[in-house]
Parts: sequence; C-alpha cells; structure tokens
Amino acid sequence: APPRPAAGPLSMLTERHQHAILLTPNEQGTAVTDATITWALREKRPDTGKEPYLIWDETKDGTVRPRDASAERALWRDLDALLLLHRTEPPGRRPPVIDGLTGSLPAAVRRALHITAYGFDQDGQTRDRSYFSATTPPVLHKLLSPSPPPADAVDPANGASGPVNDVTALANEVKDARVAAEKAASRLRYALHVAWRAYTSPFTADRVGGGRVPEKGEGPWPGEALARYWPAAEQHFWGALHTDTFLHPQQEFGRLALDAYDEVTRTVAATPRGAKAREEARGLVRSLLKPPPAPTPSA
Repeated sequence: APPRPAAGPLSMLTERHQHAILLTPNEQGTAVTDATITWALREKRPDTGKEPYLIWDETKDGTVRPRDASAERALWRDLDALLLLHRTEPPGRRPPVIDGLTGSLPAAVRRALHITAYGFDQDGQTRDRSYFSATTPPVLHKLLSPSPPPADAVDPANGASGPVNDVTALANEVKDARVAAEKAASRLRYALHVAWRAYTSPFTADRVGGGRVPEKGEGPWPGEALARYWPAAEQHFWGALHTDTFLHPQQEFGRLALDAYDEVTRTVAATPRGAKAREEARGLVRSLLKPPPAPTPSA
C-alpha cells in the first residue's frame, strides 16, 4: 500500500523520512548473519506542505526550502525569521506554527512565551557534527501584536504581498539590528583579511622578480576577532531588546566590531609594519560608526 500522508504534528516531524534495517538470516532462519540500513518506504509520503516548525527561505530561482541548522549561528540571529510572516533579507517566511498566535493567547501566556530551537549540524559526508538547542528569553510579547491586524491592513515594512505581518514595530527593528550585526561581522572579517595580507606580504623589494604577491588565506585574525565579536553582539542585542532601544544598530554593532579589531591586532601595533597594516584596514570597520544621514524634510 502507498504510504499515508502525515496526519498531525508528531507524524509531520518523525514520519516524513524513515529508515529500515533489513536482516539477513542464516540457512536455518534461526539467527541473523548480516544487516543493511536502507530507506523504509519505496515511495515518498505525499507532500502535506511546509513543515510547521521550520524557517523557510526562498532561493534566487524562487524555490522555497527549509533553512539549514548551524551550530555556529546563535538563535538570536534567526529571531526575525521566526516571527516575520514575510521578509526580504533573505526572502522567505516564518514557521507556519507561529501563524494564528496573535490574538489567541491569554495575556499571562503571552508574557511567558519563548521559542526553543533544536537542531543538528551535519556535514556533506552525513556525519553528525553536533546536536544543539537554544531558547530565547520570554520576549515574544514584545514582538507579536496583542490582537490580529484588520483584514484590510497593509504591510509596508517588508514590501511583500499577502497577509500583513502580525508583529509590533519592534520586531522590524529586530530584523534591522540583525542585518546590522551581520554587516559589521562581514566588514570585520574582510578588514582583518586585508590587514593580515598587508602585514605578512613581502615588500616589493623582497619579492622574487618584484611580481604580484600570490593569494593567501585570511589568516588567524578574522577567526579570533569573530570569536570575540559574536558573544558581545548577542549580549548587546538582548540588552537592547529588553529595553526596546535599537536606536542606531549599525553604529552600535560597528563599535563592537571595531573593539574586536583593535584587540586582535594590538600585538602588532608597536611595529611600523604592523601599525601601517592595522591602521590602513581599520577604516573599513571605522566607517560603520558614521551617523546615519539626516532625514530629508518633506515638501
């Protein structure tokens, strides 16, 4: 008989893909001589739609797929993707299980509501790297609207068609803060790659034939700096969310990135070569501290 579709949340999570163990008996049929692990079903179960507990991202060709788990990515960086019905950076939608929560929960439950994520990070060779779990503080009452939006509401925040996001303005600030934090991390990594190459590349006079310096790895500095930056960024994020004060996220996370840059490169700052490499690339991170442009007055 063909496999039946998932009927509820338990079968949706545990029965979409199954394995079986095929046992090889001895000649008498009284003992097992071998075993093979294989797929349990000859045909896939009928598709019942998106798994309700996963974040869904849209690829460049329009394909919608579940977001991969990453043990190196803290849960706070996925908070906006867990809550925004529609989003653009990257495009996608939240887990369907969140739909319908707005306006359906008692106030005491809303104040205590949090999200717990479970996952395992698996490499391309199908060896499990790590299982992990993480839980947000009880902040969802700040981010989900206490009542559903009107049927004719328009959602200008994400520029997406379809139902309006049933979230507060603070939820969109969470998205902006996450984007700013990741931009600062990317700028920090690139700046330290540039600084490391400048510090370790031979001078023109020292090169054989005076030719172009071959490409090198990014060196140890980016990894060391990001190991400092991300915990500090997470602490700042939860603190800002607790006080509802995401005022200038690009500058705030830029300052944390600059602190990490300075700390990691401090050991070479006393040498002329190190000081030159450090200062020339430092501006790539320091530029994040520029205040945002003033809004243009309307006519």
